Amino acid sequence: MYTPITCDISYQIKMHSWSFNNISNRIQSMEIDIYNRQIIFATNYEFLISNMSEPNSTKVVYSTDQEIKRFIYDTSFQRIFWTTVNKTNDRMFLVYTCDNEFKQCQDTSIVLPTAWPFAFFNVCIFFQFISKKLLS
Repeated sequence: MYTPITCDISYQIKMHSWSFNNISNRIQSMEIDIYNRQIIFATNYEFLISNMSEPNSTKVVYSTDQEIKRFIYDTSFQRIFWTTVNKTNDRMFLVYTCDNEFKQCQDTSIVLPTAWPFAFFNVCIFFQFISKKLLS
């Protein structure tokens, strides 16, 4: 059930907008790093970070030759996880991870049956798997 709410705000909220005219790939997802006041964006092959106080200072921080399907940001451990298609089996997805500065990146050796949804919590990766049963 959805119930709309109306907020009466007595103060001004500072708004920012981001302009991505110089990015050749389109932005496909984003996450917020509340501790470092940054927004993390993903294109098909790149991760970008923008400081929330400086919306037009977005910079590419990591590039990959494998298409990024989905990514999540784990706020507690300040780690990024993303999935890519497994080149040997296009129905399986490889999981990669980096620290929030993209200085320590690695293959997790985890393969998931779905690119999304997945989540990281307490050193575990959770994912949803829907099996398709054949009807006879």
